[in-house]
Amino acid sequence: MDAAKDRLLRRVTIGITSVVALLMITADYGPHPHALSSVTRWWDAGKEWFLKPSDKELAELEKLRKSYDSEKNPAEEQKGRK
Repeated sequence: MDAAKDRLLRRVTIGITSVVALLMITADYGPHPHALSSVTRWWDAGKEWFLKPSDKELAELEKLRKSYDSEKNPAEEQKGRK
């Protein structure tokens, strides 16, 4: 086999292996513990850590939401102040 085909085969194999591993980690095996439980918990904790905003970011988002709502509905804001 020449070098170009060898590189292509290696890259395709790595890609397919990665996809299968991701599917195995994210599959739902039910509520009972299984061989990949610890890996699945690690994966879920990483997703939560990466995607969940911090308390500071949540406070900023709440502040922006309130300012947006008050600009959008100034009549309701006046009712709330009375």
